[in-house]
Amino acid sequence: AAPAKDAAKTPVPEVPEEPEPVEQEEPEEPEPESLILKDLGWEVCRLPVTQMAFYYSAARREARLQPPYFSVLGLDETKFRGLTKEDTWKAFFARKNEYKVMEEGALTEDLIDRDLAVDWKLVMEAFHVLSNPEARAQYEDENLMPHAQQQLQGLRIQHEARIRGIEREEAQAKKEGYASAAEMKEAKAAAAKAAAEQAALEAEEEAKKAKKKR
Repeated sequence: AAPAKDAAKTPVPEVPEEPEPVEQEEPEEPEPESLILKDLGWEVCRLPVTQMAFYYSAARREARLQPPYFSVLGLDETKFRGLTKEDTWKAFFARKNEYKVMEEGALTEDLIDRDLAVDWKLVMEAFHVLSNPEARAQYEDENLMPHAQQQLQGLRIQHEARIRGIEREEAQAKKEGYASAAEMKEAKAAAAKAAAEQAALEAEEEAKKAKKKR
């Protein structure tokens, strides 16, 4: 006899799906340092909240939104108003001779050293900005003109105040026997957490004692 249509069907057990493996993000490697900027006395800094990059020279006590492009190409920045497009081309070609491999009397596209990739990228960036009239005008307006330098004083003052604060923290950490301010902060945070947990336990015990007395 054929099975009844209303016969209950045996439920098929669901096979749980295996969770997809969570890919652990590798920590970001620090950006390679530019030897050109280092030799010129400039460093790349970042604002603490936005992480926006800016450039700071301790020797000049100056901050900028962009790198010192004229100096990157080996040009005298103090004469930027009179520097021509031809000056930019000559300076760029001189830099190219420093960085590119020469074969049979001609420059190739290969760098003489892979470690120079960061600086060559900076040289190219400087050349593209300074050889384009509109980009150059904007660069000078935002970094070199008197009104721009006046406005950038605030960025410099803020950065130098932050540096002094970090130096004070490091000095205090050394005074208290820590290797660094980060180690001191971590130790004090752990101590504060332990104290809070102990206080909570003591409060709980007091509450239990008070309940028994009733």
